[in-house]
Amino acid sequence: MKVSKIRNPFGLWFASVFLLLFLGQCASHKQLKYSELKNTQIDSTLVDDSAIDSIVEPFKKELDRQMNVVLNQADTDLENHRPESKLGNLVADLSLDIANQYYQPDDKQTIDFCLLNTGGLRTSIPKGPITLSTAFQVMPFENELVVITLSSEKVKELFGYLADKGGEPISGATMIIQDSEPFNVLINGKPINESKNYKVVTSDYLARGGDKMYFFSDPINSEKVGIKLRDAIILYFNQQAENGKTINSKLDGRIKYEQ
Repeated sequence: MKVSKIRNPFGLWFASVFLLLFLGQCASHKQLKYSELKNTQIDSTLVDDSAIDSIVEPFKKELDRQMNVVLNQADTDLENHRPESKLGNLVADLSLDIANQYYQPDDKQTIDFCLLNTGGLRTSIPKGPITLSTAFQVMPFENELVVITLSSEKVKELFGYLADKGGEPISGATMIIQDSEPFNVLINGKPINESKNYKVVTSDYLARGGDKMYFFSDPINSEKVGIKLRDAIILYFNQQAENGKTINSKLDGRIKYEQ
């Protein structure tokens, strides 16, 4: 299958890899002493573009080859918006799925629901082949999945935030927004239990209060799942392909407005 070239945001990452490889080659020929190093102004007289291109080209070709590997097929356009979206629902659902595969709680309490952020998903996925490059474009950040244990009071703050924000990607929970207030909040089909602590899988960025999610501050507990969000996306696409399944998602009313 021919895959069209996708512009990707990996220039800095590729440059870093190349620099490490280049320095490694230099180190194999001569060990530099700190005292021998000095600041040098770089200009075109010191750099032979053609020589650099000849060194970089094999690495670039290999990187392009890997980034164009097809992971799966999207049956429909997966767009990203509020209050819910096909892409947001998909990534929240797969994050909860993969997190449950990796997470080994000491207290045997499973993860209750997932919360991510719309702004963290950087592009939509068009119908057709999903490449490794696509996964990197959707999630270019090195965010890890973490499990945060919150009191019922903090969970109420969480859904109040979602209502005020107009929705974010969630899985394992549903809610109605009326006049920027949350109503009929259900977690796994049940109302919030005042005496229960809840486990939420999210990204480490949000767990640190990113996007003003301050309800994650001072949690009862915080645990790493052991996988990055982007790797969870890639793993899920691969697992579905191995099971003969393509990628699909739908709007199911998990977050909706009512007058």
